[in-house]
Amino acid sequence: MLEALALHQAGKPAAAHRAYRQILREDPDNFHGHLWLGALYQQSGSAETALTHLERAAELGPGIPDAWVNLATVHASLGRHDIAMENLQRALDLEPELAAAWIALGNVQQARGDLEDAEAAYLTAMRHAPTDPLPAFNLATVLVRQGRYAEARSRVTDSLDRGPENPSALGLLADCEWNLGDAERALVTLDRARRLAPDDANLHATRGAVLLDLGRLEKARDAFDTALALDPDHGPALSNLLFTRRRLCDWDGIDRLVARFRDGVGRGQEGLTPFSWLAENSTRTEQLACARSWAQRWEGGWPEAGRDRAPVLELRDRRITVGYLSADYYRHPTAYLAAGLFEAHDRSRFRILGISNSRDEDSAIRRRLEAGFDTFIDIRGLAPKAAAQRLRDEAVDILVDLKGHTLEASPALMARRPAPIQVQYLGYPGSLGAPWIDYLLGDAWVTPAAHQPDYDEHLVQLPGSYQVNDRERPCPPRRDERGRHGLPDTGTVFCCFNNPWKLNEAVFSAWLGILAEVPDSVLWLLGRESQGDVASRLRSRAARAGIDPARLVFSKSRPLEEYLSLYHHADLFLDTWPYNAHTTASDALWMGCPVLTRLGDTFAARVGASLLAACGLEALITRDWAAYRSEAVSLGNDPAARQALRAHLVNGRHRHPLFDTARTTRHLERAYEEMVRRYRAGEAGPFAVTED
Repeated sequence: MLEALALHQAGKPAAAHRAYRQILREDPDNFHGHLWLGALYQQSGSAETALTHLERAAELGPGIPDAWVNLATVHASLGRHDIAMENLQRALDLEPELAAAWIALGNVQQARGDLEDAEAAYLTAMRHAPTDPLPAFNLATVLVRQGRYAEARSRVTDSLDRGPENPSALGLLADCEWNLGDAERALVTLDRARRLAPDDANLHATRGAVLLDLGRLEKARDAFDTALALDPDHGPALSNLLFTRRRLCDWDGIDRLVARFRDGVGRGQEGLTPFSWLAENSTRTEQLACARSWAQRWEGGWPEAGRDRAPVLELRDRRITVGYLSADYYRHPTAYLAAGLFEAHDRSRFRILGISNSRDEDSAIRRRLEAGFDTFIDIRGLAPKAAAQRLRDEAVDILVDLKGHTLEASPALMARRPAPIQVQYLGYPGSLGAPWIDYLLGDAWVTPAAHQPDYDEHLVQLPGSYQVNDRERPCPPRRDERGRHGLPDTGTVFCCFNNPWKLNEAVFSAWLGILAEVPDSVLWLLGRESQGDVASRLRSRAARAGIDPARLVFSKSRPLEEYLSLYHHADLFLDTWPYNAHTTASDALWMGCPVLTRLGDTFAARVGASLLAACGLEALITRDWAAYRSEAVSLGNDPAARQALRAHLVNGRHRHPLFDTARTTRHLERAYEEMVRRYRAGEAGPFAVTED
C-alpha cells in the first residue's frame, strides 16, 4: 500500500492506478485502497468513478473523518452541495478540529454563495492549522468576492508567508493591490507570479486589465493576446482584447475576434462581458444570451436571491422610498445627467436615497449629489449581504440600478433582492438577463413594445425620451476661435466626441465618404493621450481612402465647461453605430449642435433617435448608411439648413422635452407609483406611462 501511495504522491498516476487495482483485487474491502483510488479518480476528473470508491471507503471506515471529507469534495464538484455539507458534518462530528474538513466546508459554502459562513469556516481552519497556507488563501478569495480588498491583501500575504511563493496567491495579491489603487505595485507582483507560471493565462489576463486601467493600451492588448493564445476559451481575455482593440481603433483582423465572441455566446462560454458585446453588430437576442450567461454567476452563486423572500413593501410616512444605486456619484456623465432628477422628486410622495458604491471626491458635482438626496448611504467596503441588510433596514421600496453590467456595478447586491421592486435605468442600454430585475425604463424609440421578447425585464415606456437631462447643466459661451483648436476658419466642421471604442470600419468609411463630398470640410474627433496611436491609425486609413489626413482634427479631453464650449465650433455631430452617442449626443443638442444618427435594432443603436425625437428633430434619424451619408452631405453643403437646425435647438433649449428635468421626473414618478400598485395587486407585465 505504501508503495502505491508513493507512486501517487510522486505524480505517477498510471503506475499508482495499477498498484491500487492490484491491492483491491487481492483485498476488495481494503479501506485505503478505495480511499486513495477514489482520490486518484477525482484528481483525473472522473468524479462518478471516484464516487463509487469513496462511498465504499466511507462504508468500510465510517468512523474515519478523511473518508467523509473526500466524499464531500466529490459531491461538491458535481454540484451536490447539500450532500457534501452532510458528509462534512459527519467528519466534523468525528473530529471537530480537522482543518481539512473546515477548508472543504468553506469551499462548499463559498460555492453556494454563503460567503460569510465560508469566511468563518476558513478562520476556524486557520486556528486548527496555523502553518497551512491554504485556509488563508481561500479566505482571501472570499474577501475579494465581497470587495474587501484591504482585508484580502492581508490574508493572502499571510498565506504567502506560510509557504513558498505561489503564482495563484501572487495573482490574488496583485488583484488586491490593483483594486486598492496601487496598479504599479500590482504589475510588479504579477511579474513575480509570471516568472513562476509563465503559461498561466489568468495571470496574463489580469496583467492586461491592470495595464488597461493605466491607459497603456498597446501593452494591454499584447497581454490579452498572450492570455488568449494560452487559453482560447478565456472569456475575460477575449472580451478585453476585443474592447481594447476597439479603443485603439486597431481594426485589422478584428472580425475574427467578433466571430469568436459570437461563437462563444452561442456556446454559453463563461466570462464574456455583455457590455463589450453591445458595441458589436450583435442582435438583441445575442445580447440577451450574453447577459444571461454573465448574470448566472450571481444567480447561482448568491443563494439569498432565491432563498430569501422578497421584502414586504412598506411605505414610510405614506411615501415611496426609492433608492438610486450607482458607482458614478462623482465627475461622471451619469452624475451630470441625473443630478437634477434627484433634486426634482416630489418629497411629499417620495423619499429619495442615494446608494453609493462610488469613489469619494471633493468636487462640486459630488457635493450637489449628496445634497440632492434625503439620505446618502455609502456602501463601499460592505459585504453584499451586509449592504442588502442595510437597504432592508431603510425599507427601500424601489431600488433603481444605474449601472447594469458596467464597470463597478453591484450585481452581487442586486441579486440578493434587497428591495421588493428592482429596476434598471440609464446606465446600461440592454437587458441584464437577470431574474432579480423587474423593470427596465425605456421609451417607444429605444424599447418599443415589439422588442419585449428580447428583454427579461418588463419594459416600461416613458413619454418622450427615457434619458433624463439636467436643465441646470452649464451652457458656456463661445470662448475662442476655431483656429485655437486646429480647425479651419471656414468650411464645415463635422464632429464626433464619442470614445474611440464606439468607432468601427463601417462608421469611419461612411465619414470619409462624407468628407469626400463636402469640400473644405473637416472631421473633429476626440483624441486622448492614453489612446495610443489612434490618431495615426485613423489618418493612415484616411490617406488610403484618398482623404487628406490633415482633415482629421483631434481634441484632447478637458473640463466639462471647456468641452461643452467646443460645440460652438461644430456644425454637425455624426453619430456612431451600433452604439450611439448617449450623454455626448445630449451635450451636443444642449449646446445647439445638431446630431445625425442611424437607427438600429438594439437599445444602444436607438438612443440617438430617442434624443432627437425629444427635440423635434426626427428628420435627422436615418435608417441606413446610404440615407445617413446623403443627409450628412446635404447638410454639410447647406449652411443655411444647419443654421436653422442650430436656431431650433438654441431657441427651444428650455422647451424641448429632452431637457425638461421636471417633466421627466414626473414621468418616472408615475412609473414608480404604477410599479407599487402592480406589486400590491400581484400584477406583472410591461406598461406605458401616459403623457402629461
